[in-house]
Amino acid sequence: MKRNVVLFLAMLLTLPLHGQTTIITGHVTEHRSGAPLIGVNVIIKDALEGTVTRRDGSFTLETDIPPPFSVMVSMMGYQNQEFAITD
Repeated sequence: MKRNVVLFLAMLLTLPLHGQTTIITGHVTEHRSGAPLIGVNVIIKDALEGTVTRRDGSFTLETDIPPPFSVMVSMMGYQNQEFAITD
């Protein structure tokens, strides 16, 4: 009996690894100049998942949350923006 419980728990812990991953990539630039913005927060709305932009303004965000959901882009001194991620 003990072996079955351990096996079941091991299988349960691997289930999220088999889920479909959504990968979102992009670049964040300043509207007027087109210059890349470094350190911009890119987060999934109402979730604890996110990333920040690199030196070239690019970002990659991987999540197990299935679409549809919203991504919030924010940086001090700039207006926050929200984007819908659909299928």
